[in-house]
Amino acid sequence: MQHETRLHRCIADRTTAAGFFTGLGSPALVDLLVHGTTLDFLAVELQHAPIDAAMCSALLRAMQT
Repeated sequence: MQHETRLHRCIADRTTAAGFFTGLGSPALVDLLVHGTTLDFLAVELQHAPIDAAMCSALLRAMQT
């Protein structure tokens, strides 16, 4: 199954993509950014942020719903 995202479309169309990197462990913020904006991508900063595996799962779930 191939899943095309806004980022994939930007790459294919050779247009600029706008996105956001977050290191905050807030599913509510992720939900707002994904569903309340026209961002092309959202990245979760795991290397320098205090986000554990459980919080990472919660953030990914918030991105999908």
